[in-house]
Amino acid sequence: MLASNEPMMEARNVDEQANGEEDEFLDEEMMSIINQTNSLVLNQEEKENNEQTSNFTFPKGVLKQDKPLVDCTEEEQTEINGFFRNTKFIADTSISKIAKHIRLLGYDCISDPSYSTNYIIYKARSENRIIVTGSASLASKIKSENKGTKPKVKDYYDSDEEENEENSNNEETKQIRYLFIDSRKVEFHDSISDIVKSFHLMFHPAKIYTRCLKCNDPVQCIKATTEEEIQELTKIMGGKRIYDLYGQTVTKCPTCKKFFWEGHYFQRCVKFALQYSYSNRKPSNDSNSDK
Repeated sequence: MLASNEPMMEARNVDEQANGEEDEFLDEEMMSIINQTNSLVLNQEEKENNEQTSNFTFPKGVLKQDKPLVDCTEEEQTEINGFFRNTKFIADTSISKIAKHIRLLGYDCISDPSYSTNYIIYKARSENRIIVTGSASLASKIKSENKGTKPKVKDYYDSDEEENEENSNNEETKQIRYLFIDSRKVEFHDSISDIVKSFHLMFHPAKIYTRCLKCNDPVQCIKATTEEEIQELTKIMGGKRIYDLYGQTVTKCPTCKKFFWEGHYFQRCVKFALQYSYSNRKPSNDSNSDK
Protein backbone atom coordinates (compact mmCIF):
# COMPACT_ATOMS: atom_id res chain seq x y z
CA MET A 1 0.00 0.00 0.00
CA LEU A 2 1.42 3.35 -1.04
CA ALA A 3 2.22 5.94 1.57
CA SER A 4 0.17 9.12 1.71
CA ASN A 5 1.48 12.13 -0.19
CA GLU A 6 0.62 14.44 2.71
CA PRO A 7 1.87 14.53 6.31
CA MET A 8 -0.37 14.08 9.27
CA MET A 9 -1.87 17.37 10.44
CA GLU A 10 -0.81 17.24 14.06
CA ALA A 11 -3.10 19.15 16.40
CA ARG A 12 -0.40 21.26 17.95
CA ASN A 13 0.82 24.84 17.71
CA VAL A 14 4.00 25.65 15.83
CA ASP A 15 5.41 27.72 18.63
CA GLU A 16 3.85 27.92 22.07
CA GLN A 17 5.82 31.03 22.91
CA ALA A 18 4.27 32.92 20.01
CA ASN A 19 0.71 32.23 21.21
CA GLY A 20 -0.88 34.93 23.28
CA GLU A 21 1.67 37.55 22.25
CA GLU A 22 -0.48 38.94 19.45
CA ASP A 23 -2.90 40.86 21.65
CA GLU A 24 -0.07 43.10 22.79
CA PHE A 25 0.27 44.77 19.42
CA LEU A 26 -3.11 44.39 17.68
CA ASP A 27 -4.14 47.53 15.92
CA GLU A 28 -7.33 48.84 17.49
CA GLU A 29 -8.47 50.58 14.33
CA MET A 30 -8.10 47.46 12.22
CA MET A 31 -9.83 45.27 14.76
CA SER A 32 -12.72 47.72 15.09
CA ILE A 33 -13.13 47.59 11.32
CA ILE A 34 -13.24 43.80 11.41
CA ASN A 35 -15.38 43.46 14.53
CA GLN A 36 -17.83 46.35 14.17
CA THR A 37 -19.87 44.82 11.41
CA ASN A 38 -23.41 46.03 11.93
CA SER A 39 -23.65 47.33 8.35
CA LEU A 40 -21.11 44.97 6.82
CA VAL A 41 -21.76 41.41 7.93
CA LEU A 42 -24.59 39.41 9.42
CA ASN A 43 -24.21 35.87 10.70
CA GLN A 44 -27.19 33.95 9.44
CA GLU A 45 -26.89 31.42 12.27
CA GLU A 46 -27.57 34.16 14.83
CA LYS A 47 -31.04 34.76 13.33
CA GLU A 48 -32.17 31.14 13.31
CA ASN A 49 -34.07 31.55 16.57
CA ASN A 50 -36.02 34.53 15.25
CA GLU A 51 -36.18 34.02 11.50
CA GLN A 52 -35.87 31.06 9.15
CA THR A 53 -33.32 32.80 6.93
CA SER A 54 -30.83 29.96 7.34
CA ASN A 55 -33.19 27.65 5.47
CA PHE A 56 -33.53 29.94 2.47
CA THR A 57 -31.42 29.11 -0.58
CA PHE A 58 -30.44 31.91 -2.92
CA PRO A 59 -29.38 31.10 -6.49
CA LYS A 60 -25.66 30.43 -6.61
CA GLY A 61 -23.93 33.55 -7.90
CA VAL A 62 -20.56 34.18 -9.45
CA LEU A 63 -17.52 34.57 -7.25
CA LYS A 64 -16.82 38.21 -6.49
CA GLN A 65 -13.14 37.72 -7.32
CA ASP A 66 -14.10 36.64 -10.86
CA LYS A 67 -16.08 39.76 -11.71
CA PRO A 68 -14.59 41.87 -14.55
CA LEU A 69 -12.30 44.68 -13.43
CA VAL A 70 -13.41 48.19 -14.30
CA ASP A 71 -11.14 50.62 -16.19
CA CYS A 72 -8.66 47.89 -17.18
CA THR A 73 -7.59 46.62 -20.56
CA GLU A 74 -7.90 42.90 -21.17
CA GLU A 75 -4.13 42.55 -20.84
CA GLU A 76 -4.06 44.46 -17.53
CA GLN A 77 -6.98 42.44 -16.21
CA THR A 78 -5.20 39.17 -17.04
CA GLU A 79 -2.02 40.37 -15.34
CA ILE A 80 -3.78 41.59 -12.18
CA ASN A 81 -5.96 38.47 -11.84
CA GLY A 82 -2.93 36.27 -12.38
CA PHE A 83 -0.98 38.07 -9.66
CA PHE A 84 -3.79 37.68 -7.12
CA ARG A 85 -4.35 34.06 -8.10
CA ASN A 86 -0.68 33.07 -7.86
CA THR A 87 0.25 35.02 -4.71
CA LYS A 88 -0.82 32.63 -1.96
CA PHE A 89 0.05 32.41 1.71
CA ILE A 90 -0.05 30.06 4.66
CA ALA A 91 0.12 31.53 8.16
CA ASP A 92 0.48 29.97 11.57
CA THR A 93 -2.20 30.79 14.10
CA SER A 94 0.06 33.04 16.18
CA ILE A 95 -0.55 35.80 13.63
CA SER A 96 -4.15 35.09 12.64
CA LYS A 97 -5.13 38.78 12.72
CA ILE A 98 -2.40 39.61 10.22
CA ALA A 99 -3.70 36.78 8.05
CA LYS A 100 -7.06 38.57 8.03
CA HIS A 101 -5.46 41.67 6.55
CA ILE A 102 -3.95 39.55 3.76
CA ARG A 103 -7.42 38.17 3.03
CA LEU A 104 -8.93 41.65 3.23
CA LEU A 105 -6.71 42.69 0.31
CA GLY A 106 -8.04 39.70 -1.65
CA TYR A 107 -5.16 37.24 -1.33
CA ASP A 108 -5.47 33.54 -0.53
CA CYS A 109 -4.16 32.94 3.02
CA ILE A 110 -4.88 29.62 4.73
CA SER A 111 -4.38 29.03 8.45
CA ASP A 112 -5.46 26.33 10.86
CA PRO A 113 -4.42 25.40 14.41
CA SER A 114 -4.14 21.74 13.37
CA TYR A 115 -1.27 22.48 10.97
CA SER A 116 2.05 21.12 12.19
CA THR A 117 5.36 22.69 11.16
CA ASN A 118 6.00 19.87 8.68
CA TYR A 119 2.56 20.30 7.17
CA ILE A 120 2.99 24.07 6.82
CA ILE A 121 6.26 23.51 4.98
CA TYR A 122 4.69 20.80 2.84
CA LYS A 123 1.76 23.02 1.85
CA ALA A 124 4.10 25.90 1.07
CA ARG A 125 6.14 23.69 -1.27
CA SER A 126 3.32 21.75 -2.90
CA GLU A 127 1.05 24.77 -3.47
CA ASN A 128 3.74 27.43 -3.92
CA ARG A 129 2.59 29.36 -0.85
CA ILE A 130 4.48 31.99 1.10
CA ILE A 131 4.82 31.23 4.81
CA VAL A 132 4.08 34.07 7.22
CA THR A 133 4.97 33.09 10.76
CA GLY A 134 5.48 34.47 14.24
CA SER A 135 7.30 31.29 15.25
CA ALA A 136 11.08 31.60 15.60
CA SER A 137 11.44 27.81 15.54
CA LEU A 138 9.51 27.50 12.26
CA ALA A 139 11.53 30.32 10.69
CA SER A 140 14.75 28.59 11.77
CA LYS A 141 13.58 25.30 10.26
CA ILE A 142 12.74 26.99 6.96
CA LYS A 143 16.21 28.59 6.87
CA SER A 144 17.76 25.19 7.51
CA GLU A 145 15.76 23.57 4.73
CA ASN A 146 16.53 26.36 2.29
CA LYS A 147 20.23 25.85 2.97
CA GLY A 148 19.92 22.19 2.10
CA THR A 149 20.13 20.82 5.66
CA LYS A 150 16.62 19.49 5.57
CA PRO A 151 15.67 17.08 8.40
CA LYS A 152 14.75 13.55 7.38
CA VAL A 153 11.00 13.92 7.01
CA LYS A 154 9.83 11.40 4.42
CA ASP A 155 6.35 10.56 5.70
CA TYR A 156 4.57 12.49 2.96
CA TYR A 157 6.49 11.10 -0.02
CA ASP A 158 5.85 7.83 -1.82
CA SER A 159 9.30 6.25 -2.02
CA ASP A 160 7.91 3.16 -3.79
CA GLU A 161 7.09 5.07 -6.95
CA GLU A 162 9.89 6.36 -9.17
CA GLU A 163 7.76 9.26 -10.36
CA ASN A 164 6.99 10.34 -6.83
CA GLU A 165 10.66 10.07 -5.90
CA GLU A 166 11.52 12.39 -8.75
CA ASN A 167 8.82 14.85 -7.68
CA SER A 168 10.02 14.78 -4.09
CA ASN A 169 13.56 15.57 -5.20
CA ASN A 170 12.25 18.56 -7.12
CA GLU A 171 10.29 19.77 -4.13
CA GLU A 172 13.27 19.41 -1.80
CA THR A 173 15.30 21.80 -3.95
CA LYS A 174 12.54 24.41 -4.11
CA GLN A 175 13.27 27.45 -1.99
CA ILE A 176 10.54 28.31 0.50
CA ARG A 177 9.44 31.94 0.52
CA TYR A 178 8.64 33.19 3.98
CA LEU A 179 8.50 36.14 6.34
CA PHE A 180 9.15 35.95 10.08
CA ILE A 181 7.30 38.48 12.23
CA ASP A 182 8.41 38.83 15.83
CA SER A 183 5.14 39.95 17.38
CA ARG A 184 6.92 40.72 20.66
CA LYS A 185 9.01 43.42 19.02
CA VAL A 186 7.14 44.59 15.92
CA GLU A 187 3.99 46.74 16.00
CA PHE A 188 0.93 45.68 14.04
CA HIS A 189 1.21 48.51 11.49
CA ASP A 190 4.86 47.66 10.88
CA SER A 191 4.07 43.96 10.55
CA ILE A 192 1.52 44.37 7.79
CA SER A 193 3.73 46.98 6.12
CA ASP A 194 6.58 44.46 6.05
CA ILE A 195 4.35 41.89 4.39
CA VAL A 196 2.93 44.13 1.68
CA LYS A 197 6.36 45.59 0.88
CA SER A 198 8.21 42.28 0.94
CA PHE A 199 5.81 40.61 -1.48
CA HIS A 200 4.47 43.71 -3.30
CA LEU A 201 0.87 43.07 -2.27
CA MET A 202 -0.90 45.48 -4.54
CA PHE A 203 -4.24 47.11 -3.81
CA HIS A 204 -7.17 46.88 -6.18
CA PRO A 205 -10.63 48.09 -5.09
CA ALA A 206 -12.40 45.22 -6.86
CA LYS A 207 -10.41 42.66 -4.84
CA ILE A 208 -11.30 44.00 -1.38
CA TYR A 209 -13.45 41.54 0.57
CA THR A 210 -13.48 38.98 -2.21
CA ARG A 211 -12.55 36.43 0.47
CA CYS A 212 -14.12 35.74 3.85
CA LEU A 213 -11.84 37.14 6.58
CA LYS A 214 -12.58 34.14 8.79
CA CYS A 215 -12.68 31.21 6.36
CA ASN A 216 -10.51 32.50 3.48
CA ASP A 217 -13.05 31.09 1.00
CA PRO A 218 -14.01 33.23 -2.02
CA VAL A 219 -17.39 34.88 -1.42
CA GLN A 220 -20.30 34.50 -3.84
CA CYS A 221 -22.37 37.37 -5.20
CA ILE A 222 -26.02 37.26 -4.13
CA LYS A 223 -28.62 38.70 -6.48
CA ALA A 224 -32.26 38.79 -5.42
CA THR A 225 -34.51 38.64 -8.47
CA THR A 226 -37.84 37.25 -7.24
CA GLU A 227 -40.12 38.98 -4.73
CA GLU A 228 -39.47 36.19 -2.23
CA GLU A 229 -35.69 36.60 -2.57
CA ILE A 230 -35.95 40.38 -2.17
CA GLN A 231 -38.03 40.02 0.98
CA GLU A 232 -35.63 37.47 2.44
CA LEU A 233 -32.55 39.56 1.67
CA THR A 234 -34.24 42.65 3.11
CA LYS A 235 -34.90 40.70 6.30
CA ILE A 236 -31.30 39.49 6.45
CA MET A 237 -29.91 43.00 5.97
CA GLY A 238 -32.11 44.45 8.68
CA GLY A 239 -34.57 46.55 6.73
CA LYS A 240 -35.61 48.12 3.43
CA ARG A 241 -33.43 51.22 3.84
CA ILE A 242 -30.24 49.18 4.05
CA TYR A 243 -31.38 46.91 1.23
CA ASP A 244 -32.11 49.89 -1.01
CA LEU A 245 -28.64 51.29 -0.32
CA TYR A 246 -26.52 48.14 -0.50
CA GLY A 247 -28.73 45.32 -1.80
CA GLN A 248 -26.83 45.13 -5.09
CA THR A 249 -23.50 44.53 -3.32
CA VAL A 250 -24.38 41.51 -1.14
CA THR A 251 -22.04 38.52 -1.03
CA LYS A 252 -22.02 35.34 1.04
CA CYS A 253 -19.35 33.01 2.36
CA PRO A 254 -20.29 29.43 1.38
CA THR A 255 -18.60 28.01 4.49
CA CYS A 256 -19.57 30.15 7.49
CA LYS A 257 -22.80 31.40 5.83
CA LYS A 258 -22.11 35.06 6.62
CA PHE A 259 -23.50 37.80 4.40
CA PHE A 260 -21.47 40.89 3.47
CA TRP A 261 -22.41 44.16 1.82
CA GLU A 262 -20.59 47.36 1.00
CA GLY A 263 -21.84 49.57 3.80
CA HIS A 264 -20.13 52.08 6.08
CA TYR A 265 -17.54 49.71 7.52
CA PHE A 266 -16.76 48.32 4.11
CA GLN A 267 -15.65 51.80 3.06
CA ARG A 268 -13.44 51.96 6.14
CA CYS A 269 -11.94 48.62 5.13
CA VAL A 270 -11.17 49.97 1.67
CA LYS A 271 -9.47 53.04 3.15
CA PHE A 272 -7.40 50.93 5.54
CA ALA A 273 -6.47 48.42 2.83
CA LEU A 274 -5.37 51.20 0.49
CA GLN A 275 -3.18 52.70 3.21
CA TYR A 276 -1.58 49.36 4.04
CA SER A 277 -0.90 47.90 0.60
CA TYR A 278 2.11 48.08 -1.68
CA SER A 279 0.49 50.36 -4.25
CA ASN A 280 -2.25 50.38 -6.86
CA ARG A 281 0.21 50.07 -9.73
CA LYS A 282 0.79 46.98 -11.80
CA PRO A 283 2.22 43.90 -10.06
CA SER A 284 5.97 43.48 -10.24
CA ASN A 285 7.85 40.35 -11.25
CA ASP A 286 10.42 40.77 -8.49
CA SER A 287 8.00 40.15 -5.63
CA ASN A 288 9.60 36.88 -4.47
CA SER A 289 11.18 38.28 -1.33
CA ASP A 290 12.55 36.16 1.50
CA LYS A 291 13.57 37.23 4.98
